[in-house]
Amino acid sequence: MQPDLSVIVPIFGPSERLRGLLERLRAQTLSAERFEVVVVDDGSPEPVLVDSSAFDFRFTLIRQDNTGPAGARNRALSECRAPLVLILNDDALPAPDLLETHIRLQDEAPPRTAILGTFPFTQRALESPFVQALADSDLLFDFVRLRSGQFYGWGFFWTCNLSLPLAALEEVGGFDAEHFRQPVMEDVELGYRLEQRGWRVWYREEAHCEHDHVLTPDSYFRRMQLYGSNLARMWRKHDDPEVLGVAQADLVEPALQRLQLQYEGLRGTLDEARRRLERFEDEWHGKPVPRRLLDDVRRLLHGVRAVPTGRGVAEELTGRDPEEVALAGPC
Repeated sequence: MQPDLSVIVPIFGPSERLRGLLERLRAQTLSAERFEVVVVDDGSPEPVLVDSSAFDFRFTLIRQDNTGPAGARNRALSECRAPLVLILNDDALPAPDLLETHIRLQDEAPPRTAILGTFPFTQRALESPFVQALADSDLLFDFVRLRSGQFYGWGFFWTCNLSLPLAALEEVGGFDAEHFRQPVMEDVELGYRLEQRGWRVWYREEAHCEHDHVLTPDSYFRRMQLYGSNLARMWRKHDDPEVLGVAQADLVEPALQRLQLQYEGLRGTLDEARRRLERFEDEWHGKPVPRRLLDDVRRLLHGVRAVPTGRGVAEELTGRDPEEVALAGPC
């Protein structure tokens, strides 16, 4: 029997990261014969181990050399047997009706529609004060700007809880694993290509899935550096000023220069911001943080995130890490 839905999950790391996700999938209201799960172990240092006999649904685990999440998802897509695909991260905790809800919404959706569901942090993750600051903000995923039932463009093609037909992914050649190896921007770049063929993102908050991931200030700033690098890479690939948020081609160079200048002008403030965020994390861990303090931390992050972003842009455009250049000093 052909399933109605294929759930694909890339993973790089310990097997334990999958445990919560697979338990939630086992508890779905959708009957087990109607969906399958394809997990790709993307060259984890220790092979991911899962007892597939514990599940009633069809489960496929593939191990490959590390190619990044885009390449891992492409490998998973090659194994999918269902006409619909739901893309989740390995840190996802789906609601019991998530799969059933995606299938129902896909039946209701207009043609050429990808469905994006929610991805709020779990209570466990929210024990981190830094994660509390990221939640309900535009600092990570900009869910605060979304309204359920509205349609959005390629910038919201987030593969944390998103479904669409397998044929659509095949039509555009899947993810670009060659140019976007890191786990930032590889999904919205695919969304960009889909939008060129008429696809839109439909946000529906009833498709609920939680995000069980604790980010630290360091991991957040590394992510923003990768974002800057892949932002510049995406612009180079598509030669579209909209990628950089500008209206016309002659504004691209000034926009890129501004990002690099922001890095040069603000890089000295990043160390102090890190120290402040570390104190904040230590003092408030496991406690509800006052709204005023959360707003202060969010303003701090908005002020300094241009530093790692500009560093990534400069590195991609010049081929040299500006931090290493700065530390080396004059020749």
